[in-house]
Amino acid sequence: MLRTKIGILFFTTLFLLSCKKDHIEAPVLPEKGNNADTTVVVDATIFTDLGLVNINTKADGNSWDTFSLSKIKDISGKSISYCHPDVEYFANGFNGYRFWMAFTPYFGIVGSSGDAVLYENPTIVASNDGVNWVEPLGIKNPIQPTPSLKDGLVKNNFDTVQGYWSDTDLNFHENKLDVFYRGSHVSLLSLTRIASNSSNNKSKLIKSATRTIVKQTSVNGVDWQPLEILYTSNEPETLNDNDVLSPSFVLVDGTWISYEVLLNKGRNEYKGEDNSYVLKRTSTDGLNFSTFFDSQIVHFQNKPWLIENQSHSPWHIHVCYVDGYYFLYIAVGRVKSYTSDDLYIAYSKDGVNFKVHPKPVVSGGVYRSCIFPMNTTSQFIEFGSIIGMKSGQFKYRKFKTNKNVLKKILG
Repeated sequence: MLRTKIGILFFTTLFLLSCKKDHIEAPVLPEKGNNADTTVVVDATIFTDLGLVNINTKADGNSWDTFSLSKIKDISGKSISYCHPDVEYFANGFNGYRFWMAFTPYFGIVGSSGDAVLYENPTIVASNDGVNWVEPLGIKNPIQPTPSLKDGLVKNNFDTVQGYWSDTDLNFHENKLDVFYRGSHVSLLSLTRIASNSSNNKSKLIKSATRTIVKQTSVNGVDWQPLEILYTSNEPETLNDNDVLSPSFVLVDGTWISYEVLLNKGRNEYKGEDNSYVLKRTSTDGLNFSTFFDSQIVHFQNKPWLIENQSHSPWHIHVCYVDGYYFLYIAVGRVKSYTSDDLYIAYSKDGVNFKVHPKPVVSGGVYRSCIFPMNTTSQFIEFGSIIGMKSGQFKYRKFKTNKNVLKKILG
């Protein structure tokens, strides 16, 4: 009971501190469920946004072997078409900007075009206020163009499937930016064409896979090295050719950790009844990650989304690690319909066992979103956040967490 009340106090503080621009009286709602506490909680829907993000860039659906002006779309202003954000913040700036973002164009005018996956390519932009974003001088976006149709996977010995990219994730370490992303139906031929000529890639460019997780590196955010392959959906990395959704990466004490969503295919790899689950992998070099059976399934101590809808489960996630604590954004929804609806936040000390706040950060229409640290003190961690909506909008927010309360919850 004490930990429940402390947890409520922690996120009550978090939510109230986030509402800086306008004072809003917080509605209070009792927590529901079999183990409900009668203490009231702050309704997370009172978050005040700091601004609607505008990105001055274009979405390009051309592949290496095609070009058409009709496949270049302006996605700034009212033509917003943004998805899969991740942000790194630099208090003193990096190459002239305090914020750097990786995202993929999707939804909005792109999502209504009928060939949306052609535009879902990793794109890099920068900002000094978190609201207005531009392409850094000299960059060529997207940093990885659409895979060629003729390089797509062949299904049933007949149909060629259009390959595409998705699920960007950004990291900064050793004065370099790494952007991670996911390839779907990108053939061995296509990957061989665009991958670096490294020993890592030579050892992995052996067999096509339905899903491939890759990364590119830059020392200035503008010039990006050819991609490196991390792992695929083939065995032993996954079982039953799983989807490997929304991989998110953190570096903790010299060890790379990735989290991803896998679908519950009703086989031996996952014993739960949820439609999806989260897997934690590790790597010592940032290239070779643990196989499925050498990884860990994340345990959620509570699953408040089941109170709202028994069919909901994680769809997309994002993780960050700050001052000894893991924070996980979880976009949950109707996984069997390949979508999400609500956004939750969870926190952990060991990176495996997570406590989920009982109310969503955002309710309805939300997709993959990101959280990033901006400042830490002895008492607080200040975060920024980009909320991704299925309308194609990004919303910028800030909030604080109380370390003392967090310590009482998790130790």
